[in-house]
Parts: sequence; structure tokens; C-alpha cells
Amino acid sequence: SPACITLVSKNINQYDLYEFPWLKDEIHVAQPCCVYLKDNRVVSVCRSVRISGAHEAGIETAAQYKGKGYAAIVLAAWAEEVGAMGKIPLYSTLKTNVASRRVAHKLGLALFAEAFHISEE
Repeated sequence: SPACITLVSKNINQYDLYEFPWLKDEIHVAQPCCVYLKDNRVVSVCRSVRISGAHEAGIETAAQYKGKGYAAIVLAAWAEEVGAMGKIPLYSTLKTNVASRRVAHKLGLALFAEAFHISEE
């Protein structure tokens, strides 16, 4: 079976959600949702967390599986799914999140903004 799959309501019960039990409650809105599996266990997740004309990626990897390249794999799969929908995939991270910036660099993502601020008028 493939290591990276798209997780949907119809197949979510086939997998051990491991550190991500909340996916059951969010799967219907967090689409697309691409996950990396190790022995049928979800170890890394990339899903849409903010959706408008574009989709913003939300990535999480289980602690013991960090640093193995799984985040880049699920991000690439997710971006492909978003692109196939005719939408723009966006990836954001804090400047201080070195691991997340490494993922972006590994995939050759372009920096298009360095700061974003919302204030009430």
C-alpha cells in the first residue's frame, strides 16, 4: 500500500490516527487532507486549514517521526491536490520555525510575504 494517501470521510476508519484523533471531527472540512502512513498509522498530516480562493496548508508530524522528510511528502501531495482543484496552495510559517522553513526550502517554495498583520479599526 502507498505510504502517502488522501484521507477522506469514507476511508478514515481504515487507519490508526495515532496522535491525530481530532481528524475524525475535522475530516469533512479539512480537505484535501494528505497523510503519511507507517504500518497503517498516520504519522504526518497536511490539510487545508484556511480556505478561500486559495488553500493554506496545516502540517503536523507525530513527535517520534519528525525530521524524516514526511512533512515535505505530505505537503507536496496536498499542494498537488489543491492545484488539481484549480486553487492556489499556500504555505505559511513563523520566521522562527526552522524545521518548517526547511520543509519550504526543500520543496523550493517561493517567499511571497514576510509579515502579515490584522488590526481592528
